[in-house]
Amino acid sequence: MAFLRRIHRVIFLLAWVLVAPFSHADESDLSGMFRFSGFATLGATKGGNEILGFRRELDREGLYDGDWSMLAESSVGLQLDINPTGKWGGTLQLLGKDTVDDSWSDAVSWAFLRYRFNPDWTLRVGRIGIDQYMLSEYRSVGFSYVWIRPPMEFYTLAGFDFFDGMDLAWTTPLGSGTLMAKLQAGQIGNTYEVEGNELELRLKPIFGGTLHWESDHWLARISASRLRFDQREDYFPGTQLLAEALGNPALAPFWPQAAAYSDDFLLDDPYVHYLSAGVAYDKHSWQVQLEANHVDSDTEYYPSVTGSYLSVGRQIGTVTPFVLAAWAQSQNDRFIVEPPALSMYPPLDAALTALAEGLQTARDQGPIEQHTLSLGMRWDVRYDIALKAQWDHSWVHAYGAGLWEQKETLTEDTELNTFSLNLNCIF
Repeated sequence: MAFLRRIHRVIFLLAWVLVAPFSHADESDLSGMFRFSGFATLGATKGGNEILGFRRELDREGLYDGDWSMLAESSVGLQLDINPTGKWGGTLQLLGKDTVDDSWSDAVSWAFLRYRFNPDWTLRVGRIGIDQYMLSEYRSVGFSYVWIRPPMEFYTLAGFDFFDGMDLAWTTPLGSGTLMAKLQAGQIGNTYEVEGNELELRLKPIFGGTLHWESDHWLARISASRLRFDQREDYFPGTQLLAEALGNPALAPFWPQAAAYSDDFLLDDPYVHYLSAGVAYDKHSWQVQLEANHVDSDTEYYPSVTGSYLSVGRQIGTVTPFVLAAWAQSQNDRFIVEPPALSMYPPLDAALTALAEGLQTARDQGPIEQHTLSLGMRWDVRYDIALKAQWDHSWVHAYGAGLWEQKETLTEDTELNTFSLNLNCIF
């Protein structure tokens, strides 16, 4: 299975990195230089229906038919921190999980060198966690938050966990807390599944900035990014065949709109702007977190979306019950394809109809309109192990199932239940 192969690769690669460069070194010289840690999630999830497949992230396989699965949530991560001097350091983090694209490169979630100019300024270069939301540094570490998973209305759409490039951070005391300002630049990519086909999405260059303030009980942050689709192709990834068919001049007498529909897939101005803000409060056993985002796309095929969530939890001894409400909605109305005129030649009419239906299906796959209410509980079994249970009830509107893997277009409003049990640990 892909997931098991990924786990084997993670373990082998980290073992090689640990052992090979230092096989002849004195153990006493290395003890203070390296820190090894890890995290794991063993999860069981029941979700989806015959049309919509539940997926925690866009690069995961969909879970259909209300079945139980151990792969939808389970993962393991291993991390090696290297600190040879006070100024120089580095981190390697490897993550094993079940994904659409089972590749070596995607198993490496962090791999960067760090240089501290002074206590205030830090530069990192390599593969780094993309700092666009509150869980940027620990989204894959289930033990670090109260829920089974981050709310899909906010985090599933943020489908990139890391980027290749550099960031520069500056920190300073401010009031009762610490302010951090960060700039990031580089490129990102991932592989998703759309209508049964793998879609490789690459964005470069990307530029982003973050302001983050944190005290003992409060955390507040705002971030903004500008991303550009990698224009190795003329059309949005995965749409070239459809776009070229629509652009065929022979269609013009029967379907004058076809050429314009083809142009909609062109990457003439392929920019995406991402803005997010959040605040969290943790005091007197209360845990409250609010986050909102807006994605503004200049590309027709990539929807502009606004989403948010509010989570409230109350710790009672070692148990924390919580309630979570989340929503996401595309900013544009559903695009309706104007059908072609009949040619009175049945084979041609059938081909035109099939092409129009294919275009409508392609345009209906992306829009998002849904909200979810979640109830759950976390039990801290011990300082490094947590057991969680969660129920999600999602209202997904017709033609608004873009966060789910779809076997066919959702044409009716649908309600879905997702049940999850997770065992999280750190080591």
